[in-house]
Amino acid sequence: KVLVPLDARSHDQRAVLHMTTRNSGLELGCGMDHAIDFAGELSVEADAEGDGAKLVVLADLEPEQPLRLSKYVAYHWAANAPAGDLVARVDRTLDRAALDGYDIIEFEHRRHVEDFWARSDIQLDGAPDLQQAVRFNLFELMQATARGEGLGVPAKGVTGHGHEGHY
Repeated sequence: KVLVPLDARSHDQRAVLHMTTRNSGLELGCGMDHAIDFAGELSVEADAEGDGAKLVVLADLEPEQPLRLSKYVAYHWAANAPAGDLVARVDRTLDRAALDGYDIIEFEHRRHVEDFWARSDIQLDGAPDLQQAVRFNLFELMQATARGEGLGVPAKGVTGHGHEGHY
């Protein structure tokens, strides 16, 4: 396995993992939290162990009775992070997401995507396949640079020798 578990914990509807890459020692904190909107009784259990986490929700629903589950996921990574710092960052990000709620997060994401297309879209006359290929590549760039922290296009999925030891 590429990721080596350092710690795992769960509480209420949240689970957080702390891991490191086997070869480079790059550390990763990742976590998930949930908001559940349901008018009846339910049982909720989050669990985290090793390199995995899960949430189990049990509820008896009547026909047409809604249950809405919103999942918030956060991750932070760093080389040589102070002990506990990445997990604390993940917790703060999840706290902020839970406080804001899904509707606000979705609105901000939609605005980011609309702004990207307004300044980046390229329209080509002629070959529809070429237009589709260009837009797909622009979409991939938008995703890759969304969290580049001002460093350009981060190396996502780049592996092998010569990439600072990341595999």
